[in-house]
Amino acid sequence: MAFSPTGSFSWEEYLKETGGVAAPKNAFKQPLTFPPNEFKNAMKLEAADPRNLTSTCIATVVGMLGPRLRLRLDGSDDKNDFWRLCDSGDLHPIGHCEKDGGLLQPPLGFRMNPSCWPQYLQKTLNGAEIAPDRCFKTEPVTPRDNFFEVGMKLEAVDRKNPHLICPATVGAVNKDQIHVTFDGWRGAFDYWCRYDSRDIFPMGWCAHSGHPLQPPGMKGQRTQSECCANRISFSGLVPSKPEKTKPHKEASSTGPGTPVHPPVASGAPSALAAPVVQPASTGGSSSVSPRAAGDVGSAGSTPVTNALTLSEPDSSAPNSTTGERTLCIYVNTSCKCSSLLELRKVAQLPVQFGPSSINRVLREGIQALVDCARQGKNVFDLLTGGSGKVIITGTLASSVMRKLTPSCQLHPLPPMSSKPSSRLRNRNQRDTAPSAKALSDVGLANRRTTRRSSTTELRPKVADPGHWGIEEVVRHIGEADPALLPHTDLFRKHEIDGKALLLLSSDMMMKYMGLKLGPALKLCHVIEKLKTRK
Repeated sequence: MAFSPTGSFSWEEYLKETGGVAAPKNAFKQPLTFPPNEFKNAMKLEAADPRNLTSTCIATVVGMLGPRLRLRLDGSDDKNDFWRLCDSGDLHPIGHCEKDGGLLQPPLGFRMNPSCWPQYLQKTLNGAEIAPDRCFKTEPVTPRDNFFEVGMKLEAVDRKNPHLICPATVGAVNKDQIHVTFDGWRGAFDYWCRYDSRDIFPMGWCAHSGHPLQPPGMKGQRTQSECCANRISFSGLVPSKPEKTKPHKEASSTGPGTPVHPPVASGAPSALAAPVVQPASTGGSSSVSPRAAGDVGSAGSTPVTNALTLSEPDSSAPNSTTGERTLCIYVNTSCKCSSLLELRKVAQLPVQFGPSSINRVLREGIQALVDCARQGKNVFDLLTGGSGKVIITGTLASSVMRKLTPSCQLHPLPPMSSKPSSRLRNRNQRDTAPSAKALSDVGLANRRTTRRSSTTELRPKVADPGHWGIEEVVRHIGEADPALLPHTDLFRKHEIDGKALLLLSSDMMMKYMGLKLGPALKLCHVIEKLKTRK
């Protein structure tokens, strides 16, 4: 690894070792000379709520690293702290919102009764240290175009550990988006962002600004048990005959994995492509590239596999003991999907679901397929009911359909090679029959229509609504009034759990969640019934 005699990371040595090329400084929305950070701990300022960008809140500086600030919204807890650069455009001095005719709002998940907010605000600002105007700098100009290229090196914020900035590589470029892959890690920390994101910096930015730079990960060789993927069957959505896979090309030696943009998979209604974890040719880096179900053309060509392989990235640091497994589904939004799905809606899907928990990724992925259907009933008929934790809903003119998917199990796959031995092929053939049967149990076929009168089996198991999670809140709202189902995604978006639900009022739902008066009043009625039950 490239370390100087003093023990610090050396970009110059690292580029020589990896053969990498630094991204040009004019590609970043960062000043060439960073202004001094004049903020101090405990100073108060105005900042946009990162979970509800339409709200301006009071924030307190609780930490600093070079030009970066760790902020905490007053009225929130330390679980929702976030980081901003001192020249960020969404930071303002106290009084800026009022001058623009706005009102300071309580943060999402305000721990007190919302009616107490004016008194709380007055008490918070009374005697507090207010950040002076000189602390706020002008945000730099946005680059006129995306100048990034695959393989370029940069420094990037680790969004799962936002206090860290690490060496990274541009793994892919798609219009105004770039894929940031962290050197020496297995892909769980990688993400897509705009080319003008303030979370990416030119090589050497940390050294010049006084911010610590986390060295690349020291990832060792992966064992067979680590080189596994989670296989979830979508039988019924795609033909049953598997397609022969082609050998993968060797990964590039210019840095960590270069995720190819989701490939084309036609002939099936699913627009989801699966990533394959693959060792890279350079030490300490990995390649994560989505693999299509097959290179097929239009209808009538070779059918694709009936199993969707999802990546299982290493979602924690090497020394972490949490053991939580995460998945990521890549979406090919330009695929030639079958007539079951509406092409326009498929094109509007995100480029990936996850990385996140298995249940969350499955719910978002399968629900996206149902929502993209030309006729929701046709795709919903292909889903199989089960006893899992993922709930899929579909709305028709006269009824609301709801279905629990089967429980999901993880099936390890053998390491991939371009030419598997005959012994390995024979073993895989012997394992095909039981694996196919196990996967078919996880498939999605056999519709079960559920009306309001038959939803008691899906009611939350936790008696106290204040202890409900987000999904239990969404489930209860859909059961209490099926007409509110189209609005339940707002509760997921704003991460409203049971405790936050009981604090909502009609004004808050209309102002912060964008609901109209009718749905807001219906939701208030549901909440009041919960309070009386509690």
